[in-house]
Amino acid sequence: MPACRSRRSPSGLQALWVALLLTVATVGLAQPPLGLGSPADTPTSSADRKAPPVPSEPEHRADRATPEHPAGLAVRSQSHDGTGTGQDASADAPITEITRPLAHFISGRAEIDLRHAWATADVNVPLPSAWKPQQLLLRLKYRNSANLLEAHSQLRIELNGLIVAQFRLDPDRPEGEARIRLPVDLLEAGYNQLRFRAAQHTVIGECEDPLAPELWTQIDAVQSSLTLDYRRQPVARTLAEVEDLFGKYAWNQARLAVAMDVDTDAPSREQLEWGALVAQAAAVRLEYRPLDVALRSLAELGDLAAERELLEMAPDGVVLVGTAEQLEPTLGEDWAAGVTSSYLGLIQSEQGSPLSAERLVVSGRTSDEVRRAAIVLGLIDFPLPDTEEALIGELALPRLPLNTGQRALLGGALATFKELGIRTTTLTSPMAPADVSHGAAEGSTERLKTSTVLDFWVPAGFFAGRHQRGVVSLDFSYGAKLRGDSVLNLSLNDTFVRGIPLDNPVGATQIGYRVQFPFDLLMAGRNRLEITPMMVPSFSDLCQFRQGANLLFTLFDSSSLLMPDVERLVRLPDLRLLAHAGFPLLKDPTGSQFGVQLAGHHPGTISAAWTLLARLAQLIQMPLYEAAIGYEPFLDRFATLVVGPVPELDPALRADSPIAIRDGLLWVDYPVMDLIEPEALPGGWAERGLARLQRWIEPPSGRSRPREAQVGFEDDEPSGLQAGSLLGRQGGLFEFQRRPASGKPILMLTASTPELLQARAARLVQPDFWYNLAGGFALWDSREDSLRTQPAADRFTIGESSPLNRVNYFLNSYPQALLAVTIALTLLLVSLLFVLMRRFRRRSEAQVFTEE
Repeated sequence: MPACRSRRSPSGLQALWVALLLTVATVGLAQPPLGLGSPADTPTSSADRKAPPVPSEPEHRADRATPEHPAGLAVRSQSHDGTGTGQDASADAPITEITRPLAHFISGRAEIDLRHAWATADVNVPLPSAWKPQQLLLRLKYRNSANLLEAHSQLRIELNGLIVAQFRLDPDRPEGEARIRLPVDLLEAGYNQLRFRAAQHTVIGECEDPLAPELWTQIDAVQSSLTLDYRRQPVARTLAEVEDLFGKYAWNQARLAVAMDVDTDAPSREQLEWGALVAQAAAVRLEYRPLDVALRSLAELGDLAAERELLEMAPDGVVLVGTAEQLEPTLGEDWAAGVTSSYLGLIQSEQGSPLSAERLVVSGRTSDEVRRAAIVLGLIDFPLPDTEEALIGELALPRLPLNTGQRALLGGALATFKELGIRTTTLTSPMAPADVSHGAAEGSTERLKTSTVLDFWVPAGFFAGRHQRGVVSLDFSYGAKLRGDSVLNLSLNDTFVRGIPLDNPVGATQIGYRVQFPFDLLMAGRNRLEITPMMVPSFSDLCQFRQGANLLFTLFDSSSLLMPDVERLVRLPDLRLLAHAGFPLLKDPTGSQFGVQLAGHHPGTISAAWTLLARLAQLIQMPLYEAAIGYEPFLDRFATLVVGPVPELDPALRADSPIAIRDGLLWVDYPVMDLIEPEALPGGWAERGLARLQRWIEPPSGRSRPREAQVGFEDDEPSGLQAGSLLGRQGGLFEFQRRPASGKPILMLTASTPELLQARAARLVQPDFWYNLAGGFALWDSREDSLRTQPAADRFTIGESSPLNRVNYFLNSYPQALLAVTIALTLLLVSLLFVLMRRFRRRSEAQVFTEE
C-alpha cells in the first residue's frame, strides 16, 4: 500500500506541547477575546475594513537553498513496499509559506454567520500528501452581538473533531481578532475539518428565545486567514491516487504543465489531441476547481534553472506525454523497452531535482496507443489500478445520446431519487436540530442534516410550452407532536417552489405526494432541487423545554422526478449556455460535434485552448475524447471553437464577429436604448399566419431588443488593427455564425498576443467570471469585476425536433389561433357537406321524378 501521511499519536513532548497550547488558548483568550496571540487593542468598525491582500503564490525562503547540481529523471522501481522514501528525506527541503483567506475555502463567501443559541459552521481545509506541515496559523477576525452575556457565550474551534481553542464573546468589545496556532499533528492528507461552534445567550435564569435575532456572531472570511508553513516530502503514490498529483488538495491555483517533444517544430495534430485529453483528465479529477494548463518542452527536464521555473509555474502537476521513442532520451532505453502498449506510469525525479518526487507519464508505441492511454486517464474514477504502472491493451467506449449530461433525464423517463443518487435519509429541523446515535459501542452521536439536495441535468435548448410541467412525486414520513405551522419547503435552483404542510399531530406517511413546477425555473446544465423540512415543536413557549428528538423527517428514495420529453430549440448567441451546459460545443458529450481550430502554433495559443477544453470537461465530468483539434477549419462539424491572437485569425472570421474588422475599420456596437418589442414573426408562411392570428386574439410576447450605435474605429497604422491594438490588455470571447447564415455556431477566444491570450483564458475559467458569462460576447482583463458582457444584435435559432414534438410546439405556442383555425375549418367543412347534401338530394329527387 502507498505510504501516505496519517494521523499519528503524539510523543510525550508533543503531548506536553499540545497541552500547553490548549492551556494558553483557553486561559489566555478569556479576557478579552483573543487566540494564542493578542487581540487588537482598539475595536475596528466595518468602515475600516480594508481590501484583502492578493494571495501570493508560495515563495521559497532565501535561507533554504536547493541542491545546485542538475537533475534528470529516472524510471521509478516497480517494487512498492508502502514505505516511500521516508520522512527524513524532506528535512533539507525548503520551507514554503502560503496564506489564504478563509473565503478561499468556502467558495468565496465573504462571511461565516453563526446565528441562534447554538450554531456550527465548517471549513474544509485541504492538505496534499506531498506537503509536510510545519506550522498552521489561524488569524481570526470576528464580530459578535453587543447583547450577549459574556460569561455564558463562547466561540469554540475544533480541528478534525478535537477542540483546539475556545474564548468568550465579549459584548463590550464586539469586534475582535485572534491568532491561533493549530496543532499540525492533527492534520491529515486530504480534507481537514475546521469547525466553529458558537454558544450564545442573552439572559440566564429567565426564559430565553433560542432563535432571538440578537444571538449572532459573524466571522469575516476575507480578513480571516490560514497560513501554512510546509516542506515538500517524497510520497509513494500509485495510479489510484493520481488526483493528488494534479493538485486536488493544493491551496494555490491548480496548474498543469504538459511536457512534450516540441523543441523545433510546432506540435502535431496528434500531440495537440494528447495534450487536450491529459488536460481534461486532470480537470475532471479536480472536480470543480479550475485548471490552468501550459505546454512545455521536454528539454526543460534535466536543466536545473528550467526545472525551477517549471516548479513555480506548475508546483503540483507535470505530465510527460509522447510516444516511447519521443520519451526515450529523457527516460532511458530500459523504460522504453517496457512500453509494449498504451502506458500509464509514475516516475521519480533524481535526487537534486527541485521537482517533487513523482511525475506522470502517458505514452505508447504509436500515436493511437498514446491517445488511448490519455483517454483512460480521464475515465478512471475508481481506485484501480493500485500500481505505479499500467498497460492498456483495449478500450471500448460507450455510445452516448446527444443533448445529455451527468444524471440527465432522457426521453420523458421517470427517475427515482435512488437512481439520481439520493438514498433514503432522515432529516431534522434547523429550528431544533436532533442527533442520531451510532450505538452504545461507539458512544457517539452525529447531528442530522437539515436538508437534502437532488442534482440532475437539463439539456440546453428545451422548449416545454406554456402548459408543460415537471413533476416531483415525494414519499416521506414525519414525526408526531409537530406544531401546526410545520412545513416541507421545496426550492429549485434557489427559487421557492412549494410548501407542503406537515400538520398531522400524530405524524403521517405520505406516498406519491405530487408537486408540479414550471419549466421556466430550470436552467441548462446542472439543476438543484433542495428539500428542507421546517418542523416546529408543539411546546415552544419561552419557559418550556424544547426537545428536537421528535422533529424527524424521512425522505424515501422511492420518490421520483418526471421531466416530459420536449422540443429542442436554442436561440443563440447565449454564453450562459456555454458556461452552464457547454452548449453548443457539448451538444454531444463526447465532443464529436465540434472542433477546435488554432490560429497559430505559439505555446500560449495551445495552452489557452487546452485550458478552455479542461473547463468544458469539468461541466460533464468526463473527457471530450471525440473532439477534434488542429490548425485547419472543421467545416464538417456542427460547431467550431477558434482560439488565437487577433493578428493570426482568419480575416473572414474577424469580419463576421460581433466586433468586426471590415474595410480597414474595427466596428463596435454600443447599446443606446433597450426596448421591449413583440417577437419577430417566424420564418414559415404557415407559422407566420398562425402567429398573426394569435396576436390578434391575445397580446404577443415581448422580447428585449437593444438599439445600438455602430462605430467604426480607424488606425493610422492599418497593421494596428490587425495586431488587436484596440483590444488592448483585454481578452475576448465571441459567439456568432458565419455569414451567410449557416446555422453552425462559432465561438472565438482571442487577445492581442499569444501570451496575453493564455493569461486571459486562465482568468476566464475562474468561477467568478465563468458563471457570469452572458449575451453574445464578453471582454475582461486581470482585474476583479472587469468582466463585461453584451447581447448580440444578430441572433439565430438552431434545434432538432421529432414530428410529435413539433405538433406539441404548435399546440403550446398558438393554442387560440389553432382553435380558431380548427373552428373555421370545421364550419367550412360542415358548410361544404351541407351544400353537397343539398345537391345530392336535388339530384335524387329529379331522378325519381324522371322515372315516374
